[in-house]
Amino acid sequence: MEYQDFITFEPDQVCIVREQSRFDLVTDPKYTPILIALREKPLPIKELVDGYNRISEQHRKQTSIYNYLQDLIQQGLVVKAGQRVITGKTASEVLYSRCAKLFFPVILSESFWKTEESKNVIEKTQHLLGLYTKQDTIDESHLKTFLLDMFSNSETEVADIFEKNPVQVNELCTDLTFEQLDRLARMIETIVVLLNPQFYEESIVKLGILN
Repeated sequence: MEYQDFITFEPDQVCIVREQSRFDLVTDPKYTPILIALREKPLPIKELVDGYNRISEQHRKQTSIYNYLQDLIQQGLVVKAGQRVITGKTASEVLYSRCAKLFFPVILSESFWKTEESKNVIEKTQHLLGLYTKQDTIDESHLKTFLLDMFSNSETEVADIFEKNPVQVNELCTDLTFEQLDRLARMIETIVVLLNPQFYEESIVKLGILN
């Protein structure tokens, strides 16, 4: 079958995913096979389905994959990138593309600490930190302030690296899975914290756990 692809969309080098709704999709195993399948080039739905079922451990029907695709389009993570014209046919096929060559999921801590989930995390952190420091009481509000200072600053710094150096970052990280990219980001964030202790002095002193 002979065909010609007419592509009218050029993806960005890097997409920083900050919104919770987009973050949920790029880290959901139901959706990630679509993004992985589209990593190399735009594809029509049939080839996308074939790619999805090669990548995913759980094979899915075209209807399900199409519905996932629409969710990604709605969030702007996937776009209609052009048309495939098949020789001898009047109808064409839509080509789909990622909005960016590389996705960097990061939820800034200001958003996280507003959720119900954060309360449970804070409570567990209080107890575990108490076991480590041998202190029974660690103020919840001070702990929250410290964590917010630390994570917000480090996440912002790492996101800034990605945004200011999109071509280099894409060349370095394009072969990484989302899990590997997340681990890479966490390592850099840890180093950023260690390199900038002055940002956290006030909030960590308030914790009262320093000798």
